[in-house]
Amino acid sequence: LVLESKREDWTLVDILFQLHKDRLLTSVELLSVVEGEILSHWCTTMCDWAQENATDSNLHGKLLGENYLEWKRHLLGHDGLMTEDEYAEGRRLLRNDSPVCRHFFAALLMIQHGAWSGSNRTEKNFPYPSTTNYRVVLSRRTAEANRMSAEELSRMDATGLASKDRSTIDPSQDARVRLASQQIPGNHSHTPTFRDVVAEFARDRDILFQPRLGDNKTRTVDGKQVFLMGSIPVYLDSNVVYAQQKDKDWEPISLDELGRRATAVHP
Repeated sequence: LVLESKREDWTLVDILFQLHKDRLLTSVELLSVVEGEILSHWCTTMCDWAQENATDSNLHGKLLGENYLEWKRHLLGHDGLMTEDEYAEGRRLLRNDSPVCRHFFAALLMIQHGAWSGSNRTEKNFPYPSTTNYRVVLSRRTAEANRMSAEELSRMDATGLASKDRSTIDPSQDARVRLASQQIPGNHSHTPTFRDVVAEFARDRDILFQPRLGDNKTRTVDGKQVFLMGSIPVYLDSNVVYAQQKDKDWEPISLDELGRRATAVHP
């Protein structure tokens, strides 16, 4: 990492945004990489530089300010440029994330208050790269998501929604919170996949969900596994379910509608 904005190389960051855009990197993975491997190093580097150049307040403020604006522009983007930004979705995700924003706020505090004394630069202020990395952050974020899902399930159970009125519940969210509640305590290494969610949705409604057997023409579509939801052929792509219609075409379908069709065929 360097502080001269013109020398920054954003190639790897752009690759991360592109992977997220292509759905090869999940949102939580993108957030974990940026927080654990990029921003933690950036804040530590800025703090070291600020301490080394504390005697020159003009140089300190100018370079840190320029660097802050460059990082903010490239990682967070700007609302007014979203229509022209090919990585708008990824940057919007970062802007709406509290831990990411806290790192930028910490950088602003360094610019505002000048160099911080060594006794103040602790893990509480800026997590060191040695104690903060992708795996640590991903584990923390997964644990937080599971906790929130469990709390949501408890709320649904307390209000009777989980067992009575499902008409107001997003079926995929309902399945996700149930899967999260089934996680082994202390084990946050597995985040439910979309296939897990669909399988839980089917299991909760007593609908058989299984891989379709046969030759390659019937078992796969464009290389993707075909399943049977009851007797309805479906395949999954980027968190979307596609069902085969009577005319043999494949069209996206909501879980609610798919459940209704499957139970109508097999009550």
